[in-house]
Amino acid sequence: MIERIKYNVFVFFARIRTKKLIKKLEQNLQDYSWHIGVEKNDNPELIRKYEEARTQQFIAKTTLKGLQYH
Repeated sequence: MIERIKYNVFVFFARIRTKKLIKKLEQNLQDYSWHIGVEKNDNPELIRKYEEARTQQFIAKTTLKGLQYH
């Protein structure tokens, strides 16, 4: 019983952290896409950061789906 409560508390805080991370990554993606689109920028560093942020966002969303209460 105590283990289940500990697990649910862990999931609760992990979900909060993951949701904050997703919001941060969404903001970063908007910033990167704005710079790439407005400036017609072919900067490989900026494009790499955009792709990396998209990948991290996908991982965070997948992690969030896996964090289920029991």
